[in-house]
Formats: sequence, structure tokens, C-alpha cells
Amino acid sequence: MLSAPLRSRVKGFLGTALWHFPTSLATQRLIGKDQGLVLTFHYIGSPVLPGVGDDLFMSLPEFRRVLDFISARLHPLPPLEFFRRLQEGTLPERATLITFDDCLHDTCVKALSELSKRGLAAAFFCCPGLIAADRTVPSVELMWICASARAGEHRVRGAEFRIADHASRIAAYQRLWPELLRCPSREHADFLAQVREEFAIRAEVPRSLRVAHWNTLASLDANGMLVGNHTMLHSTVTADGLPQFEDDVALAFNLIERRLGDRPRVFCYPYGRKQDQAATEEMLKKLGTEFAFVTQGGIASPRRSGVLNLHREDASYSANATKLAPLLAFLR
Repeated sequence: MLSAPLRSRVKGFLGTALWHFPTSLATQRLIGKDQGLVLTFHYIGSPVLPGVGDDLFMSLPEFRRVLDFISARLHPLPPLEFFRRLQEGTLPERATLITFDDCLHDTCVKALSELSKRGLAAAFFCCPGLIAADRTVPSVELMWICASARAGEHRVRGAEFRIADHASRIAAYQRLWPELLRCPSREHADFLAQVREEFAIRAEVPRSLRVAHWNTLASLDANGMLVGNHTMLHSTVTADGLPQFEDDVALAFNLIERRLGDRPRVFCYPYGRKQDQAATEEMLKKLGTEFAFVTQGGIASPRRSGVLNLHREDASYSANATKLAPLLAFLR
């Protein structure tokens, strides 16, 4: 498997080489009417633990270049217009929707500024339970813990860890992450608190890495962005079970509407796992969900996948890599 830096270089090279032909041609011939391109962003800033999830992070200068490319070469639409025209089958050529997962504070603030400068709008998916607890998403918190762990020997959740260099911090994350992913979402806070204690960490997760508060999300909403549902605690039906997962999705919708007002019910699966979409599609219908996104790459097409299983393509690494996204969307 290619390393993240090598994947970045390869995607950037291919994006530059293939943009004018065939990728640019594909955006004219294949994006429009009843299918569109949905681009996913996660975090604006530097990786918390370089070597882990690097493709989720994008520097602010690179983010600006990506938005300039989208504005100049694609046809970005506000979320509600994109959804309406997707259902009607009237999307224009190169129709594109911009989305953000998780709603970290710094990402929301920086994204709002850059989107507004260009007259763009996007959909942001938040976790109300994490807002109430003033936390961040589990993966980012674990990255920060492993990056901050004191050097030395540690016994964490019954396993031995030796933190000596950056590679050992990456190894610690890779060892703990599958266990955290299997953990029910109501137990995430205790799990992570135990890991922090056993790694002898006293500091708090920086405000920049925690999720945005409601006043920041209200600013997004007031500036034409759409705030949608990403579960209460960034959870999965695989870990929580369907009854708990359904309760949390319903509660998240209710809290978003209570805080920000009525809006179309739009949902995004954390991690985009296939088990989630299979188990929850009927539940989402019951809750009145109009659109739902998975994180697997591909084109957003109700005809191909239905409106509760719309695919998105990562806008990862760089502007040059993003140029490849429209072509990749049709090859998934």
C-alpha cells in the first residue's frame, strides 16, 4: 500500500496530467442532470499525528487553491439548490456540492471565511453530543493523545507501550484505534480518559481541535451554509446497535432543529461504513431524512444508489489532487 506522502504525490501528478483530458471532458459529459459531484473536506490545518490520517488534513493555503479551482472549473451550488436539482434531474454540467465532516472549531471558522469570500456555500455535518461535552471526534482525540504521550514505558488498557519516538506514537495509535472503533459511543469518553491517564497526560485537547459550539454553527447557518446530522457522538450502528443508533440520530436531528431552526433532514454516516448504510436506511426514512451521504468515493446519483446512500469523493491533499476527483468518482 502506498504511503500517504507517496499517494499525495501520485494523486497530484495524475490530477495535473489528466485534468484537461479526460477529466475535464468527463465533468462536462457525465456530471449533470441526475448526478453530481460531492466533495468532502475534513480538517483545515496540519495533521495532529503526521503519518496518521494525513489525507484528512489540508493546509489553509492549499484549501484556498482548491476553492479557487472549484470556482473556476466546476459548478458549485448551494446545498439546497443542489439537492432540489438532483431530485429534479436538472443539475447543470459540472454540478458540485462542497461538504465538511465533523465541524472542528478552526475548520468551521476558516472555511466560512474562505467560502464567503468566493460566494460559495457548503454543507457541514455536526455531532451535537460532542458539542455538549466540548470534545472532539474520537479519532482526532486519540491522535492528539498519542502525539502528546510522555516518553517512557506505559501500560495502557492492559497492553505494554514504549513511547520513544514518532514511529512509536504512530504504532500506539494503530494499536488502540481498532479497539476504540469497536467501543460503543457512550463509552468513548471513559475509554479516552483512561488512555490519557495511563499515558500521563494532564493537558486538555486544544480548543482548535474541539468541535465548534452552537454559536459558530449558527454563523454558518446565517451565511447560507447547511448544518446537518453526523450522529450524536460520531458513532456507528456496528458499535452501538441499531436501537441506540436510531435514538441518537433522532436526538441529533431534534437538537439541530431546536438550535438552528427547521431545515431539510440531511445525514452523513461517520466513517461511511457499508454496514451502517445497510442497517439504517429504513430507519432514516422513518425519521424523515431526505438525503444521506456515505464516505465511500463515487458520484452522487439517486438513480444508482438512492437518495439515502449518496456517494462523495475526498478533496484530499491538494488542489492538483482534487483535479482528479471527478474522474475517480466515475471509476469507483
